[in-house]
Amino acid sequence: MNTILNHHTSFEFVVRKKQLTKHKTLNSSVLLTKLKDTADKTLSPYNDLLIQKPLHFEFDLINHAYLNDELIVKNQLRKLNKTSLELCIVVSKKKAKHNNVICKAVFGYAFKKAS
Repeated sequence: MNTILNHHTSFEFVVRKKQLTKHKTLNSSVLLTKLKDTADKTLSPYNDLLIQKPLHFEFDLINHAYLNDELIVKNQLRKLNKTSLELCIVVSKKKAKHNNVICKAVFGYAFKKAS
């Protein structure tokens, strides 16, 4: 189990025109897809241990992202116990003068019962 604790990943992407809403902000569905893909990729080595459908999902949109914003997606394990784990994912602007967080999400998963 300790290998899960030390598993942190991150990746970057740039907001493109096709990802914008009519209000010229990053479409929340694009963010949600990036978050889900990140969770799936991070936890894929542990698919045999986890129930695939999250027990819970929390999403907090804090700021908007705009065309050509460079965003970084980081995740880390927030909670781990014998029955479940929580993965926290944060999306922020890469070149912001302040910690300009776009959104935060938490995915909660349950472990499969030992047979």
